[in-house]
Amino acid sequence: MVVPMMSKKVPAKFRRFRLLQMECLEGRRMLAAIQSGQVVTGSLSVAESVEFTFALTEGASAKFSVGELSSSTSTTAASPNLELFGPDGTSLGTDSGAVNAAIQVLNVTSSGTYTAVVSDFNDDQPLDYQVR
Repeated sequence: MVVPMMSKKVPAKFRRFRLLQMECLEGRRMLAAIQSGQVVTGSLSVAESVEFTFALTEGASAKFSVGELSSSTSTTAASPNLELFGPDGTSLGTDSGAVNAAIQVLNVTSSGTYTAVVSDFNDDQPLDYQVR
């Protein structure tokens, strides 16, 4: 969409048009860090994802899991998808399932902030989820 912007107070010879462009932003929400043993519930709209961050020190192990709260036997039910990234942004694994997904990392080689991204596997269904 292009919208010309003009001011009536500026003489005609100095008027310029400013073109504004609108773009859709990615449907993503950022959340604060998650603590060991903490359970978080939430909802995602179609094509949305949510990121959880947590700190690990070298040699530590962790398990991150997500489950669908309102599981349905319908063929159009959401399928939780989970992807885990290391401090350098490298993907450490992906898992998805009809009702839950989980990733476990053992003896990590780098200290830092790890990120888990939760979404619907096909990005075509809303998802009510619980992570821990």
